[in-house]
Amino acid sequence: MLVHLTAPPAVIRRRLLSRDGEAVSQEEVSALVNGYERVFSTLADCTHVLTLDTTTLELPSTG
Repeated sequence: MLVHLTAPPAVIRRRLLSRDGEAVSQEEVSALVNGYERVFSTLADCTHVLTLDTTTLELPSTG
């Protein structure tokens, strides 16, 4: 089984910025999210994929 953790691009970008103040553009994050969705969709033909939306997940502080 594969676990695919995901969130909307805006959430991912905000998390990247809060981590170290740097992040690629919103468009680049969207492209990466779409790419991962395609990969996990393809892999789902071969194995179980559990996709979890982490939008509301409280992440531990890195500081």
